[in-house]
Amino acid sequence: MHRRTFLFASAALGAGLFFGPQTAIAKGRTGQFVGKTGHIAKGSGTLTDMGVSLANDFWFDGAPDPRVGLGRSGTFDPATDMGALRRNAGAQLYGLPRRFAPEDYNEIYVWCRRFSVPLAVARIA
Repeated sequence: MHRRTFLFASAALGAGLFFGPQTAIAKGRTGQFVGKTGHIAKGSGTLTDMGVSLANDFWFDGAPDPRVGLGRSGTFDPATDMGALRRNAGAQLYGLPRRFAPEDYNEIYVWCRRFSVPLAVARIA
């Protein structure tokens, strides 16, 4: 890696860590989380061409096997699974699976894989 490339990448990473993950990714569509299936959730999530960003205000009451993914008009798409929810509160980033067009989806999900139920959904506009 060239020194200039390393310095630029380091500065970009540092800015993302200092200002939060929302500034480190491209502009996208944002929505507010609502708890589902008896769960409580709040805060915002953003979908971009790169993936999903959960904001600093994200909070979820917890459940077994929570996963982050996408859906459309009330239906979760298991093929969009971006991995396990890393923690129940705070800013987090999840990469979009390859070959998926984010414009095809209008919801961000926290999904329980074990019981196949939605735990939280953010309708994005």
